Amino acid sequence: MITYLQGAILGVLQGFAEPFPISSLGHGVILPRLLGWDRARIRARVDELLGLVGLEPAQFRDRYPTWAFIDNIGDRWITRLSFGVLYTIFYIVYATHWWMFLLLPIHYLMGPIHGAIVNWCGHKYGYSNFDNDDHSKNTFPLDFLMLGELFQNNHHKKPNDANFAKRWFEFDPSYVVIKVLNALRIIKLRKS
Repeated sequence: MITYLQGAILGVLQGFAEPFPISSLGHGVILPRLLGWDRARIRARVDELLGLVGLEPAQFRDRYPTWAFIDNIGDRWITRLSFGVLYTIFYIVYATHWWMFLLLPIHYLMGPIHGAIVNWCGHKYGYSNFDNDDHSKNTFPLDFLMLGELFQNNHHKKPNDANFAKRWFEFDPSYVVIKVLNALRIIKLRKS
């Protein structure tokens, strides 16, 4: 079990890791590394995370994509600072009024705050449709603002399903976009 402070830190770290496509399991070991856990304890944490999504740790523990080059780039502070510089350049080029620069701090913090909300609220507040042997929750109606990301309980039950909404009153706005992109043949939606 993690403390409230560790949970909040984990949420912020998830937000910083969001731009990278390999962040889904990786963020689960960032906090333990920062806390100085040894390799055996981190391995146990990875096994716990795999178990939460119904994967046999012995079979799947070492079956994850490794892109050392991308990991190396993403793990550097210079990369994170570069994203901030790129956001700033974007504003310099495209902002048409001075007040638009007031939005820049919001832009910087949007990812970390979103990560904190999803990882904190999605495992603390709300209701559960499924018994997943974890603390995942669906946080409705706040979920609408997070575009479906707060249907954590549904997502933990069916992690490969594009539609996180499972009950009649749940609505996943991202799924609508996915369906439109599929209809336009921009993407191909596969059956889960």
